[in-house]
Amino acid sequence: MRRLLAAVFVILALFAATNVYAGEMSVTKCKITAGKTEGYDTILVSGTMNATADDLSDADNIQVTVDSSDMVNPCVQSFPIDETTFKKGKYKCSKTEDSSKTSFTFDTKTSKFSFTAKNIDLSGLGCPLTVEIEIGDYTGAAEVNEAVVNGAKKPIPIKLMMGVKNSLRVDNYKVNRGKKPNTDQLTVKGGFSVADTGVNMAAVDFVVGLAGQTWTIPAGSFTENNWVFTCKNVGLSGSEIANARLNLNTCVFTLTIKNTEIVADAGAADLSVEFADFSESVIVVLP
Repeated sequence: MRRLLAAVFVILALFAATNVYAGEMSVTKCKITAGKTEGYDTILVSGTMNATADDLSDADNIQVTVDSSDMVNPCVQSFPIDETTFKKGKYKCSKTEDSSKTSFTFDTKTSKFSFTAKNIDLSGLGCPLTVEIEIGDYTGAAEVNEAVVNGAKKPIPIKLMMGVKNSLRVDNYKVNRGKKPNTDQLTVKGGFSVADTGVNMAAVDFVVGLAGQTWTIPAGSFTENNWVFTCKNVGLSGSEIANARLNLNTCVFTLTIKNTEIVADAGAADLSVEFADFSESVIVVLP
């Protein structure tokens, strides 16, 4: 019994010594842009947290971590706390390391914080993402979804997934049902990423599906120029004609299939794209 009580007292003492606690934190703005080349991405996060002046006075640094389920390497940035960065309840620090530039500000009176990192690698970052801020024994964390990241109308850059995973996003689509047979047209615009950046799309079939109906642009139809694959007026079955452009630099694609007969009824339907090891689909609503 004495040994058990002693063990309990040791555990309680250790817990009291660490005094780690979870704070309240919210992210009100998050802006993410993908650079033209890997390692030159940008993130800006701002919001509020309930860390106090005592939390900063008792700590040596502030650590900010941004992460998500597919992120290759979490973004972890540390900022020192001393008499030059923390004055009269306000914290401000900017750093430059090689090409990357980072900054963090926090006002203990208004509870507002801001974090910026430029020219860093955000490969694999997607939504929902988490932002965690550690200040000594204080830890604040918040999950951020698409409604906050880049605003409700602009999605997180799908380019961050290039070389990480296959993904497909449809931004705009249009189905025109002609009055005569074989006069329907399908137009799709969106974004995509491929896990295998070495895929030669000119050497494989490109298959588009809509509610089980498929159109195959045969291998050899695409031409490549600086990682941009294009096919123009490719004949498919019967009178069907396909035009497509897939830009692996910007991760944007456009696709048109005309002189066809779309058999799917109005309502929700799967729109899919397949080529090589890529096989992704999204739900669209047909008129």
